[in-house]
Amino acid sequence: MLHRVLMNKRYSFLLILFFYSTNAWCQSADAKKTDSLLRAIDHSPKDTNMVKMLNQCAYLLSRTNPKSGLVYSNKAVVLSEQLNYEKGLAWALDNTALCNNVLGDTATARNAAKRALAIAQKINDTACQVLLLTRLGYIAFQVKGQHLQARAYGEQALRLAQATNNKESLAFAYMHMGFLLYKKKDFNDAVKYDSLAIHLFESLNDKYSQAGSLCNLGIEYYVVKNRVREIEIDNMALALLAPYGATEYRAITLVCLSDCYYRLHNYEKAILPCLQALEIDTRLGKKTLMADDNLRVAMTFNKLQDYEKAERYINAAIEIEQTIDDSYLLWHYRRIKKRIEKHL
Repeated sequence: MLHRVLMNKRYSFLLILFFYSTNAWCQSADAKKTDSLLRAIDHSPKDTNMVKMLNQCAYLLSRTNPKSGLVYSNKAVVLSEQLNYEKGLAWALDNTALCNNVLGDTATARNAAKRALAIAQKINDTACQVLLLTRLGYIAFQVKGQHLQARAYGEQALRLAQATNNKESLAFAYMHMGFLLYKKKDFNDAVKYDSLAIHLFESLNDKYSQAGSLCNLGIEYYVVKNRVREIEIDNMALALLAPYGATEYRAITLVCLSDCYYRLHNYEKAILPCLQALEIDTRLGKKTLMADDNLRVAMTFNKLQDYEKAERYINAAIEIEQTIDDSYLLWHYRRIKKRIEKHL
C-alpha cells in the first residue's frame, strides 16, 4: 500500500479524531504567524505589501487548512491583477496551485502553475521559476504516464538553480530530484540529492522543508528495506515538524513510520501513527488519503485481533472509496472486508 506514496501521493500511509485536540493547529508556529499577518492585513491599504501578506497567509495555511489558503491566494490574485503587480501575481498563482494540489485538484493546480511560470519567466524571477518547475513536477508525478515529464521539470529546475547558485532554489531543486528518484536502482542518487537538500535547508533554518527532505529520505530507505534506518529518519522528521501541527508532511511521515512498524510485525507501535495520519488527512479533507488511511487502520486492527474496530474502519474506507469511483480499489477493499468478517 505504500506504493501510492511513491506513485500517486495517495500514500497508504478518521472519521475518528484520535490524537490532536480540535485547536491543535492553532497552537502551531505557523498559526501565530498567520494570526499576526491577518491582523496586519485588516489595517493595510490595498497595495503591493498587502499582496505579499496575502501570499504569506496562503502559503502558511496550505500546510494545515488549504481551503482557507485558497481563499487568500485568490484574494492575492485579484489584488495583483488590479495593481498590475506581476511578481505578486506569479507567487499568488503558485499558492493557488499549491493549495489545489494539496486538496487533490491536480488539473486546476497545473493550470495555475503554468500561468504562474509564464509570468515568472517574463519578469525573470528565477527563484519563482525554480519553485514552479518543481511544483509542476510534483503535479505531473501524480498523473499516470507522466513520470518522464515530471523528471524533465525536475532537471530543468535543477539546471536553473545551479546556474543562479541560490541556496534556497538549490535546496528545493535537490529535494524535488530526491522525490522523483524513487526506484531501487536510483537509491544512491536519491540519497545524494536528499542529503544535499537536508544540509541546505538546515543552513537556511527551514525546518519544515528539511523535514520534507527527511521524509523523502525515509521512503528511499523503505525501498531498500532498511527498516531501522527508516524509523530513525522518520522520527527525526517528526521532531522537526512538531511546532507546525497537523500538516501534510506530518501525515506522510506518520504513515511511513506506521508502515515500517507494520512490516516489522510490531502492530502495537504501528497503530498510533496510523490513526494520527488519518486525523490529519481528515482535517485536510483529502478523500483518497482518508480511504487509504482507514484501510491501513483496519488492517492493523485486524492483526491486533480487534475485529470490530477493523470492520468499522474498512467500512469507512469503502464508503469513501465509493465516492472516488476507483473500481479496482473498491474490489480490493471488499476482499479485505470479507477476510475480517470471518473472525466476527
